[in-house]
Amino acid sequence: MLPEERGKGAGKALMTALARAAVRKGCEQMEWIVLDWNAPATKFYRGLGAHPDKTWVLTRLTGANLRRLARA
Repeated sequence: MLPEERGKGAGKALMTALARAAVRKGCEQMEWIVLDWNAPATKFYRGLGAHPDKTWVLTRLTGANLRRLARA
């Protein structure tokens, strides 16, 4: 999204539509990933009532380590 388009309600409309779909399907929660340095996004999501889950850590296996494990 272009900076000049921020704050016009598109993000909230998208999150609202996703929440409605989740509730309709009987989901109890929504989860997504936010970069820790993205303060504006964190503030936006907190404003919706979301909170970071500090118990889960995104973990990634890439490159040579991925290939090495695949050969094991």
